[in-house]
Amino acid sequence: GNPVYPDSARAQGIQGTVYVRALVNAGGKVDSASVTGSSGNAVLDSAAVQVVYGWSFSPARDRYGARCRCYISIPVSFCLR
Repeated sequence: GNPVYPDSARAQGIQGTVYVRALVNAGGKVDSASVTGSSGNAVLDSAAVQVVYGWSFSPARDRYGARCRCYISIPVSFCLR
């Protein structure tokens, strides 16, 4: 789903994009996630990591077609509309 915009950031009009590196397991779930590119706001960075943990992905496949773990980079944007 979409990231939950932190109330404190929304109230201050803070926007930004957080780059998150995630380790996706063979089942498509996120085993670990960390910020690789900060939005400049710790609240947004934390919210981005939390939302990525809730996402599911199509697992990667190795050269034999078996599901495998892999790292991906994901931009998570917070924009006031």
